[in-house]
Amino acid sequence: MKNIFAAIALSVFTTVALAGTNVVPTAYDFETGTAGDNIIEQSNGWVGAEVDAAKILGETYIYTKPKPLPDPHTKILSITAEITNEVSSSGSEIVYVDTMINPTPWDLEAPPVVPAGAQVAAYVNTNGHLAIWHKIENSTNQWTVLEDTSITTDEWFRLTFKMDYVTTVGFGLHTFSVILDGQVVTNATGAYAGTGGERFLMAFNDTSISSVTFQGTAKIDDFHYATNNPNPDVTLYAILSSVDNASKVAIAPLGTTYVEENSNQTYTITTVGDGVVGDVLVDSVSIGATNSYTFLNVTNAHTIEVIAAVTDTTNGVPIAWLDSYGITGGVDTADTDGDGTLDWQEYAAGTIPDVSNSVFRILDVVYDAGGSNSVSYYASTNSGVTNGINIMRTTNLIDSTWITVQEDWPRAADGTNVWWDTAPPADPAFYKPVIIWVVE
Repeated sequence: MKNIFAAIALSVFTTVALAGTNVVPTAYDFETGTAGDNIIEQSNGWVGAEVDAAKILGETYIYTKPKPLPDPHTKILSITAEITNEVSSSGSEIVYVDTMINPTPWDLEAPPVVPAGAQVAAYVNTNGHLAIWHKIENSTNQWTVLEDTSITTDEWFRLTFKMDYVTTVGFGLHTFSVILDGQVVTNATGAYAGTGGERFLMAFNDTSISSVTFQGTAKIDDFHYATNNPNPDVTLYAILSSVDNASKVAIAPLGTTYVEENSNQTYTITTVGDGVVGDVLVDSVSIGATNSYTFLNVTNAHTIEVIAAVTDTTNGVPIAWLDSYGITGGVDTADTDGDGTLDWQEYAAGTIPDVSNSVFRILDVVYDAGGSNSVSYYASTNSGVTNGINIMRTTNLIDSTWITVQEDWPRAADGTNVWWDTAPPADPAFYKPVIIWVVE
């Protein structure tokens, strides 16, 4: 009964003595396959009772730390039933089993039942913690939940098992280490005493590995066996990028990126729509507006935040429009030309804020007894505002009961607008044009 290191969807790997098709080292990135192909019984080391248990999918995923194998990463393997990968190992060596996994957490109250002979097994419980099957010092096997691990639903993570068939401890027992997302997992309770919490006893002691089995439902990528450490001992630093207004500015990559020590990380900064970059803060210090920034020789964690420039006033007036009339400071609440209309209201009406006779007003009302009334008023599209004008009417100025008789009447580009009341009341009628101005 040769090894198995179990797998996940997480369920368990079975341990079976199989004639290994693969040798150590070997790797699968699934990139050479065709989407829709199943890989069972294709003379490639993958076996399973159901032929369609493992199919290649054309799918990408986000994982910001180093992956086991180099790009491209455009295909993955989808597992829907138990499959096993066979391998031949020369024995008495250190073998790394390394892969990317997107599992379905174990949803039963009792943990998986591990077949006899499994050297190690793993699954993700409903709390998002990785659980490991291993031996403890009194020679019994158990599941140990690694409470410090956190795996969210539908998250891809990198899982590596370091199977040490060289070193023995205690009564000639072999150990293994768990490496999650490039970092060795320590567990003082479950790990073998005297190993700093990093090494667990294999549940079934053997001198080599022969197969790996996945049960349940999961997606995997970059599955491989190696004899050299696929997770080199490098220090990773987190760089957090953000924007203050995603509707105006963007940064790529966005969010947390893990960067190896002494390496570089470049960020590209762009605008969205009519947005303008106002400032970029690196570690909370302003470096001014820029479209790119590179962290060089990273030796600690960093932050980078893009601040969108304030381009509009609180009344929705573009500061550039105010500037074009010499109205500085972004203040739109003055009446620059003294015509009784504030500057922001001049923008809404499409009138000129420094010309007093350019103002939103009624020009003329013509009453046609027994026919239609016409209302002429001034409002243009000069400012770029094109939303229509509402016309309101009342027959009694004392009571001031106004009703809307026309909504969203298009405004004329030259400013002279005429609207006809084709069904006026018998009583005298009074009119007023109204601009509905909403600031988002």
